[in-house]
Amino acid sequence: EQDLWGGVDTHLLTLLRNWPDKSDQFIIFYNSGNQGIKRISSSLSQLDQVMMVSFPDPSSFLPAPFAKVARYFSLPLRFLLMKRRAQRLLARQGSFDVLFANNGGYPGAWGSLAALWAGAALGLRTRLLLVHHEATARGPLRHSFESLLDLGVQYWATDLVAVSRATRSTLIERRGFYTYLNPIRVIHNGVDTPTDSETLAVDLRTHLTIPADSFVVGMVGRLERYKGHEDLILALGELPSNKLSRVVVVFVGEGDS
Repeated sequence: EQDLWGGVDTHLLTLLRNWPDKSDQFIIFYNSGNQGIKRISSSLSQLDQVMMVSFPDPSSFLPAPFAKVARYFSLPLRFLLMKRRAQRLLARQGSFDVLFANNGGYPGAWGSLAALWAGAALGLRTRLLLVHHEATARGPLRHSFESLLDLGVQYWATDLVAVSRATRSTLIERRGFYTYLNPIRVIHNGVDTPTDSETLAVDLRTHLTIPADSFVVGMVGRLERYKGHEDLILALGELPSNKLSRVVVVFVGEGDS
């Protein structure tokens, strides 16, 4: 459940492409406005074991600023409705062995967290939450609700996974996750590499005309401010001029601006 696209959907596609048991079957539930699914839909259609099920995005008749405020304060009620919707979707598609909630940040997609609650209510044996990015602090004026929700997630999910130790730390420090109740395992993202090893032999320095004595820094990610490109540039500004002159930074990624 998301509006944009990026590493979350790329990671999902990589997992499915490299899944070891081709007899396993997958159903992907996604919101109809999900740009990430649109980006990888043609690749997913080539995987015989994958089926897609969409659900509608929420609609609002209020102007955007007022709709945002209404969504913020109505979250407890909306979360209950999300749980009921997820429970109906899961029950309609049959019996599942595993529910995999794939979230960007935390709490991120509230619908994915509600699906964990729905899976627990249906008695699904394994319910995994994967968090890709840092956790944000609990929102003002709904701190108590979010505290209760965080506790619920630790019971609804049988397994918690973060893609880095830094992400794991933010779940503990900002959201109060209690690792004795439900340990948070760190599994780093894999890379879907080509089978032909020669396609990986790219001389980056020659391709980009980078001097042999330069120190090359690469950053891979969509060109959005929150990704941290600006932080890297500011950090480089702290280097002495004689060091900075030998540094070449390569940004790899696309963006809207």
